[in-house]
Amino acid sequence: MDLDLLREKVQKDPQAFFDFLEELVKSPPEGVSELIGALVEAFGHEKSFLKAIKKAAFRLRQKGIEVSLPEAEKRSILRPVSLPEPIGYLALFDETGRFFVAIGKETAQGVMVQAALGSFGEGILDHVSSNLTKKGWRRFIEGQRGITEAVETPAAYCALLLREMAEKGAPEGFEESSAFLSSFFYDGPRPLAKALIGEVYDKAPLRAKEVFDLLPLLGIWKVDGERIKRLREELVEAERSPLLLTETQKAQRKEDLLQKALVEILDDGTREALKRTLEEAAYVLFKSGKEELSRLCLSLSFEFEKVPSPLLANPLLSVWLSKLLQAL
Repeated sequence: MDLDLLREKVQKDPQAFFDFLEELVKSPPEGVSELIGALVEAFGHEKSFLKAIKKAAFRLRQKGIEVSLPEAEKRSILRPVSLPEPIGYLALFDETGRFFVAIGKETAQGVMVQAALGSFGEGILDHVSSNLTKKGWRRFIEGQRGITEAVETPAAYCALLLREMAEKGAPEGFEESSAFLSSFFYDGPRPLAKALIGEVYDKAPLRAKEVFDLLPLLGIWKVDGERIKRLREELVEAERSPLLLTETQKAQRKEDLLQKALVEILDDGTREALKRTLEEAAYVLFKSGKEELSRLCLSLSFEFEKVPSPLLANPLLSVWLSKLLQAL
């Protein structure tokens, strides 16, 4: 048996090791005792593999084949089996700015999965923790159909996002994932999009519509529905007002109403949630091949750092609020 060939197969799919042992027990080759010993030295550092080897040796003895096991502590001079690094995925889930976040960590038995749906305003809305086969994990990711496909993202960064969202709230049982998430440490750029995109647009607010066409309900989960309803009524009154005789007067009155509403709606928490949403949306769009829209998205995120003023109009914020009014 070529151990190097077996090692390559196991690196691609750990299940190949257990399948090999099963065939070994069914049809023991000549020199099986020495082969078992070589397997212990080459693969015995992995607890699940060592356990499977011992079980195979026991079954061989039941068939009357003499098998002796070397000490598990002995290390082979051959390269040990190493499982792939954990991998993460991130996707824009819907037009409000919710995200799908998933982490997959391969084990000898399959893939340990943590996945969630959430936003930077609502927190974690839904969560799943499961053990899947490699094929099941691949199908799970491919089956996620939001407004973008799930893009590959550093697992530690995904863990960081999940912890950040969970601070806003999480469903019962999510705390059981804390140990898994805490095993990841991220010390790279934050947000990750800044390291990829580089320069941003100075005049991004003038092109805000392009982003809000993609996310027309951005942040609706943080906006007071009653305040939006009242604003709509105020805008209708302005349109019908006999005191506003020209279109210019009506437009100015409507803009004043929008700015006043923005001051009330965009408190510090809401602005931070919208800023973070645009930052992570920029990363997903960049990885999806939409670099122009990605750069625009990141550029607009800086606008939400600004505190709105009823005396100083912000074109970006006006477009955002107008989009919400149209969509609701």
